[in-house]
Amino acid sequence: MISSSLLALIALSTSVQAHQSIWHPAVFGWNQHKDDPGSMIGPLYDLPQSQWWFRGHANEPTAGVVDLPAGGRITLEIACHIAWTSYSPDPKSTTVPGSYLDACPNNPGSYHTSDYDRIDPTQYSGCALGIADVDHVQDVSPENLTIFSTNQTCVSTKLTSFEVPDQMPPCKGKKCICAWFWLANKGQANFYMTGFDCSVSGSPGSAARRIGKPVPPVFTGSSTSPIPGKPAVVGPKQAIYVYNQGYQNTEWIGNLDRAGYHDKWSFPIDGAQTDIFTGELVSPGSNSVTSPQANIKVSAGSKNVQASVQQGIVDLSRNSRPVARNVRPQHMRRSKWRNAMSNLH
Repeated sequence: MISSSLLALIALSTSVQAHQSIWHPAVFGWNQHKDDPGSMIGPLYDLPQSQWWFRGHANEPTAGVVDLPAGGRITLEIACHIAWTSYSPDPKSTTVPGSYLDACPNNPGSYHTSDYDRIDPTQYSGCALGIADVDHVQDVSPENLTIFSTNQTCVSTKLTSFEVPDQMPPCKGKKCICAWFWLANKGQANFYMTGFDCSVSGSPGSAARRIGKPVPPVFTGSSTSPIPGKPAVVGPKQAIYVYNQGYQNTEWIGNLDRAGYHDKWSFPIDGAQTDIFTGELVSPGSNSVTSPQANIKVSAGSKNVQASVQQGIVDLSRNSRPVARNVRPQHMRRSKWRNAMSNLH
């Protein structure tokens, strides 16, 4: 039986229980989230970047580090309230893993798969994990946070696993900075981002590869959209930033083709994103690399075009169509783009 104090806490946060997040001591602002679960899962829509970036908690301490085993997988808890997780102040309240609606009991709307009070398993938008190889959260930006794993049936259950690429290099410092991403596929178009401290273990030594500079993903087309898709971006990709103010890298296609971490939005791999690496070897015993070049591939139907360019020059989103209101991607200047394109070979 749930304690009366926990029932009161749940009651106070019912207005935000239509939303979900990962729960782990490594997230930024963990101590606050334990006492105020609403600060962890509130919706992020049409907010200034200072509020949606790391949920506005980037300057708050974490209480742990998530270990990322290269070539393995991690399991994170996703829920609409701390009460349903193993971190609940009342162990009797937590839901049974694998049971129906274990991430948010009696609230199918919080899974954002249907406009009705039910779960539609064909409408999961998928979740993703990103990593930035920096020690301090202040050094993280949308341009250096690379998606390394996706789960295309997320959020569907509380215990959600994410595969880690087997060539993941170790963090250059004591740790890296990671983030969990999710987008509402139905209901209000909400964006979710929860940041956390992370580190990589079991990196394969001389087989480890440097992660390339990520570029924005693009819409690749669907049977429900009158707008033609673009060639899928193959290689390291940024997270999908949409529905808010400030940095946005994704255009609005239509309500039936909302952005998500699946093949319609340049994420055909369900699991470890093995295409994020450059050809650069991470030297054993150090984090130096053998070459300053980065390889970026763009698939175009049955053909592949490979560009070998200096790291950080090419932004493959330059030719995106005009965006819907309140969605303002950031692009290179035209002259810089022309210079980058002239280096393709």
